Amino acid sequence: MPLFLKNRKQLIDTAYNNLKKDGWLFLHTFDKADKNIESGLTEKEIKDMLGSRFKNVSIKVFDHYDRAPGHNHWHKIMEVTAQRR
Repeated sequence: MPLFLKNRKQLIDTAYNNLKKDGWLFLHTFDKADKNIESGLTEKEIKDMLGSRFKNVSIKVFDHYDRAPGHNHWHKIMEVTAQRR
């Protein structure tokens, strides 16, 4: 069973506090449009969490087929890169 974060803001805060100036954050998460996951995020939610503390934010959403035993379905994955100011 996947482990889902209870405090997403804390993840971003921790990443920010541990990155050097101009360091990069790389994050993969489920997009809100993924019908197989209840806790996905929207691009707006990601941008709001990153706030003005990050620059060069790039968000890409792509489809990924999950072939794990018992799954065999598509997911919408959000790939986020951002650079600490």
